Amino acid sequence: MNAKCQLVGMDTISLKSDPRVQAIMDAAIVAFSQYGYRRTSMEDIAKGAGMSRAALYLHYRNKEDIFRSLTVLYLAHGAEALERELTPARDPSEAILAVFEAAGGPAIELMLSTTHGQELLEAKSSVAAAEIAEWAALLRTKVAAWLTKEAGANRISLRETDNSAEDMALLIQRLWFGIKEQVDNFDAYQASIRQIAGLLGRGLKV
Repeated sequence: MNAKCQLVGMDTISLKSDPRVQAIMDAAIVAFSQYGYRRTSMEDIAKGAGMSRAALYLHYRNKEDIFRSLTVLYLAHGAEALERELTPARDPSEAILAVFEAAGGPAIELMLSTTHGQELLEAKSSVAAAEIAEWAALLRTKVAAWLTKEAGANRISLRETDNSAEDMALLIQRLWFGIKEQVDNFDAYQASIRQIAGLLGRGLKV
């Protein structure tokens, strides 16, 4: 099984084949956004999904399980986006921005557009720590492979950065994690990732 399949855990196919799971995920997004992680109850999610609490428990053990599955779903979408965006001969600034956008995905806008954003970010880090670590490793591997291929084709240069492809991939990952921890709204987040991607990309150009 490849890293991407291990990451998904609950893949997107399950949402398409089971509308009840999709309903639960949709209801969970609304509940967590409105009430935050701590105040959201299984009753809130069940009501939003149009089912009884007993029916909800047939699918998920508790709200931690739901939150973890929701996080994994967003990470899976991010992994798919990463595969699409790291194409040969892409402008390095655009490629790094695409990495940041894939890493955040729609979840980052959701979290930074609610008053409970910081709480949700903290919950994500604790409830889905193993999955996030796996996603971070996947990001580093994919970015390092792209940088290596682009440098080998003389489309970028790592010499000016004084970093190996692996070091640069780790730097990109750390910068993204740092940015999302420091901003308090989505507009600031977007401005920050564009600025950092532009700076790093210019350093990679031949």
